[in-house]
Amino acid sequence: MTVAACGRLWRSALATLVLAMLVSPAPLSAQSLSAVPVEVLATPNGSSTSPKPRVRVFAQDAPGLARMWGQADGQNGSNGYVELELMLGTHPSLDEPSAAALSASFIVDFNDAAVQHLRHQLLTDLGSRVPTGQDVVRFVAKSMRGDYASNSPYASKVARSLQGDCTEYSLLTAALARSVQIPARIVNGLALVYVDERWQAYGHAWVQTFEAGRWVVRDSALADLPGPAFYVPAFSFSDEGPGYALDLMRHIGRMPSRVQIIDPSQATHIPKRD
Repeated sequence: MTVAACGRLWRSALATLVLAMLVSPAPLSAQSLSAVPVEVLATPNGSSTSPKPRVRVFAQDAPGLARMWGQADGQNGSNGYVELELMLGTHPSLDEPSAAALSASFIVDFNDAAVQHLRHQLLTDLGSRVPTGQDVVRFVAKSMRGDYASNSPYASKVARSLQGDCTEYSLLTAALARSVQIPARIVNGLALVYVDERWQAYGHAWVQTFEAGRWVVRDSALADLPGPAFYVPAFSFSDEGPGYALDLMRHIGRMPSRVQIIDPSQATHIPKRD
């Protein structure tokens, strides 16, 4: 699945929230996937060897977004934006995983028979090897197909249909990771990619797994993306119960509305991901 294809799916944030109030179950996405405007303020510095682009991310609740990035006072967001240095594959979160990151929940219902069947397939494929988060990503990526009309709010439903957009991919990825004892949580935010010789940004959903003492990006929806992808997490669900739509509403202001790339550095020259 391409990020542009995933991006075309998202409707407006307001439409999603209205749907959450009127229809049960509601979609999980923080806002309908849409392209977010990207402005490049500088050209790559030829003498720079850093693969970390520096960006300015604008959001209605920029202080809240800053706190999500470990800046406790939120002052970095006082002007309506947050300046960040993005890294491939990791997030700056310093918090340890809670018990919820390993538990079955209303939406990540990995005890369901359909999810357990996929878990068995995953473990059979790996033989005696202990599964990693990347193993889960590869399995989900090869098992699912993109279907932009699907709307599955539960991992168990995704396990039966094996189709969907980034929301469904992240649900199944989190469910399978937890089922093999890898702490995992679903994250909503922004994917910033360099494709077709230009920077593009889209609202997106993915998974973080806690491995080797840190939170790692695990994105099965963009597993086949030919170039680098950088992630700006806006929030992870603190409530995976029946009230998850209200949890979404509380954090919707953190969703990025536009991005300025202050220093692209050498991020455009990063080779294709594994």
